[in-house]
Amino acid sequence: MAALSPLTVPRWRAFLRDYSSRYWTSTALRNLERTGVAHLVPSEAQRASGWLGGAPASEEEIAAVEERSGGRLSPSYRDFLWATNGFTGIGRVALLPVEQVGWFPDALPGVGAGAPPPGPRAAPALPADRTDDGGG
Repeated sequence: MAALSPLTVPRWRAFLRDYSSRYWTSTALRNLERTGVAHLVPSEAQRASGWLGGAPASEEEIAAVEERSGGRLSPSYRDFLWATNGFTGIGRVALLPVEQVGWFPDALPGVGAGAPPPGPRAAPALPADRTDDGGG
């Protein structure tokens, strides 16, 4: 079975343009405006343009985040960044611009502090694990 192709830059742009246009009349936006969660409400510039994203990321910006992370970004994520460098208007979530992307512990120090270290006992058992008696 062939692997699915990642979304292309034009497909990302079309999807995000459609999402942006639907967002302006959404219940989600009306609820944010009503509750006054200002940092989640799109900016005036976004309202004027009708676009919830940013300018495309450059190859240099993408290369810099790959250097910081020590690995290559997935093709679909790279294409997303070439379509828009960040995206807001997803409820209480925003997709960060590439210059703010990093490892979770670096971005949010202290979150998860006190959690058990990774290992067999740290992760909850999957349904298949619950029936495994450990036998050979």
